[in-house]
Amino acid sequence: MSQSHHTAIFTTVFGLIGGLGKAISQKAVLWGVTLSGMSSVATYAALSAMVGYLVKYGMDYLANRVTNRKDGE
Repeated sequence: MSQSHHTAIFTTVFGLIGGLGKAISQKAVLWGVTLSGMSSVATYAALSAMVGYLVKYGMDYLANRVTNRKDGE
């Protein structure tokens, strides 16, 4: 795995843990937290991170192609 993959995994996992921890630590919110709700939040966070990573990967790929094309001219 590359440095970029490790960074993405680290960011996703700890962002998810931090978000869930914040939601659970709020006493007013604690009464409304259910297992179903937590799994929905976790799924949404994971999908958001995946989409963000794929967009970043795609933009990096395009930037490299443009740079390589300019170098080849």
